[in-house]
Amino acid sequence: GIIVISWLVTLNVYKHSQRDF
Repeated sequence: GIIVISWLVTLNVYKHSQRDF
């Protein structure tokens, strides 16, 4: 549960970071 959510959040942040750059 928590691990999956954390992974999804990390993936979302990574996508946003890639978009920023």
